[in-house]
Amino acid sequence: MIEPIPFNLLAVQWREIAEEAGREMAELFVNSAFSSGPYVAAFEHDIAEWLGTPHAIAVNSGTAALHLAMVAAGVRPGDEVLVPAHTFIATIWGVIYAGGTPVLCDVEEATGNIDVADAARRVTGRTTAIVPVHLYGQPAEMGAVAELAARHGLTIVEDNAQSIGARWSGRMLARDDFRFARTLS
Repeated sequence: MIEPIPFNLLAVQWREIAEEAGREMAELFVNSAFSSGPYVAAFEHDIAEWLGTPHAIAVNSGTAALHLAMVAAGVRPGDEVLVPAHTFIATIWGVIYAGGTPVLCDVEEATGNIDVADAARRVTGRTTAIVPVHLYGQPAEMGAVAELAARHGLTIVEDNAQSIGARWSGRMLARDDFRFARTLS
């Protein structure tokens, strides 16, 4: 019988941080500071500084981050949003929760990232945004994404959940280089 591969197995990572993180988690529970407050403010400050961006907003999940990014990008009912077919369901949910219609695009065989040429073929008069999902630490081809977005007046919303800290063209992915919405989800 084939053993199933766990969806999430963080035991190794936890062992490396358990002592320090355990103390900090205990302090968080004692102070009952699960949302807002000094811990979240410190996290937002530290992550923004590390990414080299002026602001970061912490939310409760990647789904919430993507929903918020879609709303911030102005996605409304009837709008189409280009998304890669190979992604986590939260990418699609973010579009749907904002009222938009996800339009699935092929992905590059070598990276699993959005195939920009296929995305270009799927642009219609209702397309308002494109979501490059940076997978496995590999950035999508942001030059091509930015060119497609500029050509059609699309907003770019990056889903960076699986590639935080990755760089494209020498810069952190979540920097404000192209003037578009970003989410680390």
